[in-house]
Amino acid sequence: MHLHELLRELNNLPEEQREVIVLIAVAEFSYTEVARVLGIPIGTVMSRISRGRERLRRIFEESVRPCLRRVK
Repeated sequence: MHLHELLRELNNLPEEQREVIVLIAVAEFSYTEVARVLGIPIGTVMSRISRGRERLRRIFEESVRPCLRRVK
């Protein structure tokens, strides 16, 4: 997956998942810092990043899966 594809898919995530991923992966905030900045429990941070990463992982796996033709 190319960077522009990753950014496009990141923008397609729900806002609450996207903001947590950006704060942790790009801004390098800790989970505790993200929880404090967003005013949410740390468990919610963990849940949102888990769901966001899973969604991006599935999209990535689909993009690298070979397309097989059906032969009769």
